[in-house]
Amino acid sequence: MKLLHLTFSALFVTGITLSPVGHAGNLLETFKLAQQNDPQWSAKKAHFLSDKERVEQAKGMLRPSAALSVSWSNINTDAPTGEVDQAPGYDCAIGFGAVGNLTGNNQVSGSDLALLRRCGDFVQEITDALTLRSVSYNRMNYTLQAKQPLFRLDYWYQNSAALSALSAAQANLASAQQDLIMRSAEGYFNVLKTQEDLKLARSEQKTLQIALSELKNRYKVGLLRDTDVYETQASYDLATAAVIIAQSEHDNAKQLLAMMTGEQEVMATPLPSDIPIEPPKPNAVGDWEDYARKGNLTLLASRFAVNANRQMVTAKRSEHAPTVDLGAQYAQDKLSGDRSTESKATTVGVSINIPLFAGGITSSQERQARFNLQEAEDNQELALRNALRETRQYHTRVNADVAAVQARNKAIRSAASAYRSMKLGYENGVRTVTDVLATQRKLYQARKDLTESRYLYIVDTLRLKKSAGMLASEDLETLNSWLNSSGPQAVQGEELGGLTMDEIDGIKLKAETKVFGVKPKQSEHKSLYDAYKAWKSEDAKPKDGN
Repeated sequence: MKLLHLTFSALFVTGITLSPVGHAGNLLETFKLAQQNDPQWSAKKAHFLSDKERVEQAKGMLRPSAALSVSWSNINTDAPTGEVDQAPGYDCAIGFGAVGNLTGNNQVSGSDLALLRRCGDFVQEITDALTLRSVSYNRMNYTLQAKQPLFRLDYWYQNSAALSALSAAQANLASAQQDLIMRSAEGYFNVLKTQEDLKLARSEQKTLQIALSELKNRYKVGLLRDTDVYETQASYDLATAAVIIAQSEHDNAKQLLAMMTGEQEVMATPLPSDIPIEPPKPNAVGDWEDYARKGNLTLLASRFAVNANRQMVTAKRSEHAPTVDLGAQYAQDKLSGDRSTESKATTVGVSINIPLFAGGITSSQERQARFNLQEAEDNQELALRNALRETRQYHTRVNADVAAVQARNKAIRSAASAYRSMKLGYENGVRTVTDVLATQRKLYQARKDLTESRYLYIVDTLRLKKSAGMLASEDLETLNSWLNSSGPQAVQGEELGGLTMDEIDGIKLKAETKVFGVKPKQSEHKSLYDAYKAWKSEDAKPKDGN
């Protein structure tokens, strides 16, 4: 019995001790790699830059426009080109009148006959002049046009709608970066959790393997019953299956993180055991709901979207209004060849256009804009409800996680005491090997449950801050300070392209996107709520003039 007692004591220590991973990466490095290589984040940035161009397009409709057109053509035609003397034609008309005054004996005088001959020559001249012949010439035309809208209500409201849409796009981009922060943390800590689960599973398997080998040897010499061996064998087989499953889950977690960072070799630094596990600060859920109403980025984007759609309704209605444009045109037309002429013209004026009827298109587009506005308002209400629901949900879960960590710490101590008592009972012959293995399995499960609760606390706290619009790269810096990193020096927050009020990952923004975030004070292990503490202390200071 003494040999078995020593074996279980050594295995107990082996089962609950985790060695740190050497040369591991850290959370900030993971986030920076995700910023550089995550295709989902890259697509969000490209989508924002695409939306940003709509503002320039809307402004362009209010600016002057100019166009230059040049045309050249070669013309071949048949045309009369002769000239006729009009004086003989006048005399000929008189002569024809004289012919009408013939005498009754139908005789013509000599002077009238000479006049008729002259008329015949004139007719021949006309015939020759009207004869068609081939004519070829080139035509070159230059036209320069410029226009400046003077009164275009629809253009002005479309520009206002584009600015509101840009604000919505900025809020969506900031939300996408919060999502990147969230996915980076979740992926990293999922690797850590599955890594610890795998170590625990391997430790339990090794413990059972050594115990099974020893029990088989004792069974061979008749010191144990066969049921002890079979039950230990069954426990070992279950532990082996657990190792296979844990290895698969760990590999999948690493692949998910690698898909985001672009790095196939994923190594993570484990968390120390003394991280601060605190309830939300402030602890009142109503305060967090107020933060969500003001700072939730999805809700903020939906508000800007409502304003943009409201402006579009006005823009479509304004298409019924008259439009006034200032226009100028310079044109030059030049002929060369058989016909050589040149003309120039300059035109400056104001044009007024009054829409009367466009087949019902304008009215239909206005109705469509109203339906889009209704959709945007419904989406805003949905975003508000989701923000409040998520805030309440994660506020409750964080408090539950804090209680779960405390309870599972106690469960580990209780399981350890039960394990020691069970070993003592086995040594005294009142407990079986099966009883000892069962309590040991509970101890492993308690350790695994504690690991899960600690990581759930971290992830749920980040989700709570995201739902309130307070999540920022400073939170990753706080988490990174918890890690026992033996790798390279951590990257500073300024190098991360963190969430600020005027820039996201190198993309310039307007100052309308507001994000909570205060640098936490340095301590051994900073709390995820240190930012709130510093922010609250700043609010408590007396204002100037009070």
